Amino acid sequence: MILASAPASDKTDPFATLPPDLEEFARQAAQNGTAFDSFERLLLRKLLALGRVVTNLFLKTQGDGDLGATVTTAEETVLHRSEKPQPVRANFRTDAFGGHVRNDQPHDGRPSRDLS
Repeated sequence: MILASAPASDKTDPFATLPPDLEEFARQAAQNGTAFDSFERLLLRKLLALGRVVTNLFLKTQGDGDLGATVTTAEETVLHRSEKPQPVRANFRTDAFGGHVRNDQPHDGRPSRDLS
C-alpha cells in the first residue's frame, strides 16, 4: 500500500486543524489494513469522546449565565437584571456515563410518549 506523504500545513489544508491523534489514528489504520467498518466505529467513538470533552468545557465555561447587573446588546440596548432571578430549567442533563441527554427524554434515550 502506498500512502501519500503529509503535505505542508497551511490554512487551506483540512488536516491543519485536525487533532494530531486523529490524524495519526487514520494513518495507522490505513497502514494496518484496518477494515473500513472497524475504522468507522473507532473513529465515531473518538469523535464522540472529543465532543463530550468540548461540550463539558463549554458548559463549565458558561457557568450560571450571570452576566452582571446590566448587559448591553448588539443593538446598544442596556438590559437590567431582574430583582428576583427566575429559575431556569436546564435543557440537558448528564447521564450516568457522562453524556448529555435532553431532559424530555426518558433514561433509555427514546423520546417521551404520551401514555394516556
